Amino acid sequence: MTIKRFTFFIALTTACVTWAADPSVTINSVTQADDRLVTVTYTLSDGPAIVTLDVETNATGDVWASIGGGALLAVSGDVCKRVENGTHAMTWSPTGAASDFIVTAANTRLAVKAWPLDDTPDILVVDLNASTNRLVRYYPFIEALPGGILANSAYRTSHLVMRRIHAKDVVWNMGGSVSVTLDHDYYIGVFEFTQMQAYTLATNRLANFCLEGMMRPQDALSYNRIRESGSNTREGTTYSYPNAPHPASWLGLLRARTGLAFDLPPEADWEFACRAGTATTTWNDGSSLSSDPPGRFAGNNNSGGTTSPTDYENWAASAGMDDGKTGIKVGGTAICGSYAPNAWGLYDMHGNMYEWCLDWYGTSIAANGAVNVSASDPNKLADGTTDGVNRVRRGGGFTTASNNGCASGFRNSLDPAKGYVNLGFRAWLPAAAQYLPAE
Repeated sequence: MTIKRFTFFIALTTACVTWAADPSVTINSVTQADDRLVTVTYTLSDGPAIVTLDVETNATGDVWASIGGGALLAVSGDVCKRVENGTHAMTWSPTGAASDFIVTAANTRLAVKAWPLDDTPDILVVDLNASTNRLVRYYPFIEALPGGILANSAYRTSHLVMRRIHAKDVVWNMGGSVSVTLDHDYYIGVFEFTQMQAYTLATNRLANFCLEGMMRPQDALSYNRIRESGSNTREGTTYSYPNAPHPASWLGLLRARTGLAFDLPPEADWEFACRAGTATTTWNDGSSLSSDPPGRFAGNNNSGGTTSPTDYENWAASAGMDDGKTGIKVGGTAICGSYAPNAWGLYDMHGNMYEWCLDWYGTSIAANGAVNVSASDPNKLADGTTDGVNRVRRGGGFTTASNNGCASGFRNSLDPAKGYVNLGFRAWLPAAAQYLPAE
């Protein structure tokens, strides 16, 4: 194999995107072999850091565009993860439509960025099947995900894709009326937790809608089964927030597999992520209520409103037809990602499944969107005196008769022991220190 080292890469290196923030990356060399394999060597200073790569091309004047995740499926080496100080290498083999791509100084710019460990990249991906030190990978934005967020089915089966939400110190009105300023950023799942992700953790989906079910949401989950026990029955307060989840719960299984502090999203975090920067409390694209909202609910799933067939296992199969939305079968839940995402790339925040939140339900929102659970008594609301009865659920579901019930500002609650067919969850992570030691 012939390795070609091009002198123009000196110009390419100086053209690379740079950031003033500490730590920093200096590209030492870029070579491309006859088989199109690109090798980049670089030096990281003032680390450790998360190092990411994007390949930019198609320049128009001073405008560059990402080559896209479809071309970045084969990236390896010291990239997309925590890296220590020193000299490192990464490789990229162009894939997909870019498989014959030839790198030149005129058509290519390498965006290699070093992210401080307290300000990690926007996209965090957890491989649920990987060995310990290969669990977490980072990407600068959703479009950089190898293979593409929807084209690569791994992101809804064997991997969890988490989106960083920049909420710290943002002033907004929760529910359209209560001023809230969150004191933290966080990561939240791009998709609802799916049947195949559940199977990967426990080899048991226990789902109702199994036609093409791998990428449908895991349904019929009670709050207690998700966090507080291995069943719908709560086991005292030992595993109640702010304590860690029960080891046999879905969140307990996620924590054991990954070593990361997965939890349910607090109610304020959920709404902030759903609204995606919009000022309205209806749809997350900023539009008013309409006959074609961005999500699966009883008015657009041909399931007969809130009337549920007795045989859930065959509900979708018996319909056996397409209702005009990509990947959706009539009746029941939609395959995750079937509807357009919100402005922050989150799918199915409206409808499909009611999503449990961490809080006890209260008629009043806790101050500044804090979790509505007492720090000293997990049985009470944040005020320390009111008994908790129902837990918060948000977003509506495929059985929700009114599209109002799927709106971002609509608050709802339910007995945490109930595991109805329209109940699921979306994973949440604190933003701080979500990294692993160097491999």
